[in-house]
Amino acid sequence: MVFRETDIIYDEELDPVARKMRIARLIARRMTQKYIGNLLNPPYWFHQWLNEGFIVYLQEYI
Repeated sequence: MVFRETDIIYDEELDPVARKMRIARLIARRMTQKYIGNLLNPPYWFHQWLNEGFIVYLQEYI
């Protein structure tokens, strides 16, 4: 996985807890996208919401 440095740097003393949570969600989302990948490949592009919905669900679960 590749991240921009500015997206994942967190300073415990300066940044609010909300930033730490956003970083955790970003990492969880990328992990889910990597491991789910094309496992749930819908036959039509307009069914892509199924894949995206599953990724968002797992992102919050992680």
